[in-house]
Amino acid sequence: MRALKLGGIPPCGRTFGRTLVAVAAMAALFSATSVARAGVLPFTIDETQSFLTYQTVIDLTAGMGGIQSTTPAFPGSDTTSLYGEMYIDVQPASIAFAPGSQISTAVNASPGVGGIPGNYRPFDPVVSDPVGPPPQGTTPNSNFGLVAPGIGLTAVIYNLVNTLVPGAPMPLVGNNFDLAGQQGAAVDGRQAFVSFLGNDTDSIVGSPIFFGSAAPDIGTWDGTTLTIPIHSTFTTLITDDPFDIFTSFNLTGQIVATVRTVPEPSTMVLAGFGVVGLLSCAYRARLKKRSA
Repeated sequence: MRALKLGGIPPCGRTFGRTLVAVAAMAALFSATSVARAGVLPFTIDETQSFLTYQTVIDLTAGMGGIQSTTPAFPGSDTTSLYGEMYIDVQPASIAFAPGSQISTAVNASPGVGGIPGNYRPFDPVVSDPVGPPPQGTTPNSNFGLVAPGIGLTAVIYNLVNTLVPGAPMPLVGNNFDLAGQQGAAVDGRQAFVSFLGNDTDSIVGSPIFFGSAAPDIGTWDGTTLTIPIHSTFTTLITDDPFDIFTSFNLTGQIVATVRTVPEPSTMVLAGFGVVGLLSCAYRARLKKRSA
């Protein structure tokens, strides 16, 4: 059988042949680039299924009221939805948090002062402690409004944004993975309160979310949807003057997110060069027809 020579191929065929060679080279290049980061997938958080509930427990001496737990200032003002995006390193046998996640807390939909959603007391002047008691003013667009009537406490939390802290990979057992030992952290947010014991306003940046510290947190991954439960508690010393006052922060909820599909670079390159090759053939055919 006689071998075909490139010189016997029409100009359009030669152009298309060169295009195919370029496509193959570019596809191989982009494919090699994508393999290194193929495990890190972008996820979009489903706000309709994702939520966070916030409660604080204040440990006072018996003479000062003992244990005081906060409750919603208005029905539902201790729970609100979550939205944003996450980046997760998904491997065949493990899952790990990757950098870059931003999990925002929505303005609370529960009507507050004046029937306005997310309008909770006290007003946070940021630069100084809020006025009170009694609580005066409101902070609009808040995430949480809490009260502890036993000590006359009214508190507000707003602008809360969390991220996932990269940690050790979590083994996948079937569709499940254990979040124990994993952590999130606040990257934005403030809280303010007034009470019979005093008033305060402060940043909550750095406040942790310790997954699995209040109850088991077993996440699931079905190849499309990721579910991360939240059972977190941590305790901090508020003041030691004139005696120790500890506050525990209890967070419960879940994050449900769906992987966001992104076209492979090689696919886009193939499509682009394919179109260029076809247009080149059409252009040459038109020139040939005109010259004839």
